[in-house]
Amino acid sequence: SASLLIGDTGGATVTYRALSSFGDSSYASSTSLKVDTTPPATTAHLTGVLGANSWFVGPVTVSLSPADATSGVASTTLDGSGYTGPRGYSSQGTTAITYYSTDNAGNTESTQSAAFKIDSQPPTTTDSLSGTLGANGWYIGPVQVTLSASDATSGLASTTLDGALYSGPRDYSAEGTTAISYYSTDNAGNAESAQTADFKIDSIAPSSSASLGGTLGANGWYVSPVVITLN
Repeated sequence: SASLLIGDTGGATVTYRALSSFGDSSYASSTSLKVDTTPPATTAHLTGVLGANSWFVGPVTVSLSPADATSGVASTTLDGSGYTGPRGYSSQGTTAITYYSTDNAGNTESTQSAAFKIDSQPPTTTDSLSGTLGANGWYIGPVQVTLSASDATSGLASTTLDGALYSGPRDYSAEGTTAISYYSTDNAGNAESAQTADFKIDSIAPSSSASLGGTLGANGWYVSPVVITLN
């Protein structure tokens, strides 16, 4: 008896014959065989609009590329279902995918995995005004502006108030109407549309003067009716 080790091959024909101890040989015989002991390999490709810090800021398309050099790819599975073409994902936050392929010899690739992050929603910012409020919506002293920002997915990166980075409450004291603008940006790079607010300050009390008209007599006494005019 004899043995022959044959590695991966798409197809091979083995020819053999028997030899006796006297040197006689049988007629040659042959057999065909196919060997594939190597599973396929699959790679994942992610496409989408990439923002900051490896976050996608919109849907992500997953495309799989399987390859098998010997018997060929029979099927590919993505997230538990048969893969027939690129697949879109839009869930906010981190998404993990799993995939693998099987070849025509029945070899199954070890499960592969990948993950990606999506945040397509900008943060939101609200303002709060504090100060001494007088009549008709007017403040009668300085106004303090406090901003509160939040982002549910990638988190808050920065907030801007009137063109400058916001780091805490800011005081305003200019007389008259003041308009402010503000917005926030998240860690994915999404920027909120600029928000606006306005308030009115009048901290200066009015002033008036009086002038007296009439005939002045002695010792500060008027000797005629007095007309008082206020200015």
